[in-house]
Amino acid sequence: MLIFNTTKTGLLNRSLNLTSGTFYYHLVTTAPTDPTVTQVSGLAIATGGNYAPTVLSSPPSSLLSSQSGILTTQSPSWSLLTIAGSNPIVGSVLCRQSGATPATTDAPLVYNPLPVPYIPNGSDFTLTPPAGGVLRMGYDYIVTSVTATTVMFSVAHPVGSNELAGRSAVFSNLPGNSYPVLSNTVSSNSSVTLTLQATNLVADGVTTNSRLRFNTSGIIFTQVLLGLLNRAFDLSTGTFYAHLITTAPSDPAFTQVAQLTLAAGGNYAPVLLTNAAFLTSGNTAIWRADDPVWPGLTTNLAATIKGFAVAKRVGASFATTDPIVCYKPISPTQFPNGYTPNSATFTAQTTPATLGLLRFL
Repeated sequence: MLIFNTTKTGLLNRSLNLTSGTFYYHLVTTAPTDPTVTQVSGLAIATGGNYAPTVLSSPPSSLLSSQSGILTTQSPSWSLLTIAGSNPIVGSVLCRQSGATPATTDAPLVYNPLPVPYIPNGSDFTLTPPAGGVLRMGYDYIVTSVTATTVMFSVAHPVGSNELAGRSAVFSNLPGNSYPVLSNTVSSNSSVTLTLQATNLVADGVTTNSRLRFNTSGIIFTQVLLGLLNRAFDLSTGTFYAHLITTAPSDPAFTQVAQLTLAAGGNYAPVLLTNAAFLTSGNTAIWRADDPVWPGLTTNLAATIKGFAVAKRVGASFATTDPIVCYKPISPTQFPNGYTPNSATFTAQTTPATLGLLRFL
């Protein structure tokens, strides 16, 4: 799967609408490896005969699966695909139509490879979209091998040497754990090996059935992953704030503040996030804000601070029913065992602070 950068950014900042409009598939003869492509004209489209794009009769559908938001579509068909040269069909690209008909200036959304390249032989061809969704937000990569401190996963785009170092890996079956990435191998568009800061990944439960997500660390709650696909959750407007947390949340399906273990008493009240913004870093779309600050935290709290959770204020004041966005542990390089308040001002840094609150790689 290769998700184009305009898709990642558009889903985060709400400039892309996947719930309405006209969508279609193109067949391609060369797998795209550049996520910066912005137009269909930049793809190796199968041409000639009856290779015209197949328009879908309805927009994609979105649902939750394995703690990820996934996009599914109908299965498009092409009638009597002629033999149009020596190049086989290697995959498909889902596109959104911007005008009255498909155009080379339309934006490609996501590429998915075929399990086996298809050589047209004059027969009808029906494309079966991937069972795991044509697009995923959440646990985006399949683990193909695992050792005590390394994992290998498949990619459909180039990854530079140590490009992922400094981020954290989170696995679908261990959502409460995050593993700092120490290094990664180079990949043109096949597979990458990560070396993680871990004692024994196998003993922890990481397997080849696990799916992998990169984030600064912590949890992105599943209602947000799904909501960015179906437009039920809007990060582009509204008031967001942070609560201090004394026990890391264990369930990414949590939906509201009332389900979190909040620091209480003294001046532990939530603080507003400032300068929330969208940005890109390389091929990653990011939602970020300034690190929240609590001045002069009192010492009347027995439990240590483990991190902070971001919520969106729905009404005029903070409420326990407000929806939650993500949980971020405090920087382990600052406070390996959590933070014990000592009347000093506390700044809750992400890990590291420059990597944002939500990332879409």
